[in-house]
Amino acid sequence: MKIHLREEAQKFLDTYYEGLPLTIPIEVSGRLSRSLGHFKYDARRNPLSITLAKRMFSLENQHLILGTLYHELVHYACFVKGAPYKDGHPYFERELIRCNAPATRTQGYADKTQLKVHVYGCQKCQKNFNRRRKLRSTDSYGKVVTSHGCPCGGKLRYLGFEELTV
Repeated sequence: MKIHLREEAQKFLDTYYEGLPLTIPIEVSGRLSRSLGHFKYDARRNPLSITLAKRMFSLENQHLILGTLYHELVHYACFVKGAPYKDGHPYFERELIRCNAPATRTQGYADKTQLKVHVYGCQKCQKNFNRRRKLRSTDSYGKVVTSHGCPCGGKLRYLGFEELTV
């Protein structure tokens, strides 16, 4: 499966944004771990790039890849037009619907390693906390760390990990 990202992007912009030119690069990066895509701009409000997560391409799911690309292109088009471009803004969400682009975090992603969380339970209030990273139980000298605690003041105990489905 080969997708020509620039061609697909320009077709999308021609269809939904009257031929708005794509003036920024589309990059694929292995560094995106929490999202599937990212629209980047600088402090002077110049668009810089659209970055897509490399891990998507290993699944060979064209629907997922193009959906993410279209979502980031809606960010880009709204930004260039001077319209609200952030996720959650009513205008932006209406644009996603108009362009048949998926909303944020609505696409299923089958990489279970990204969905593993470590679960900790408070010994005082019994509340559970999920963390993407496991808390260190010892410092660099081998001393036991007791500073991990609940906002109620209780100590956290490691309960194990679980795989969440989004």
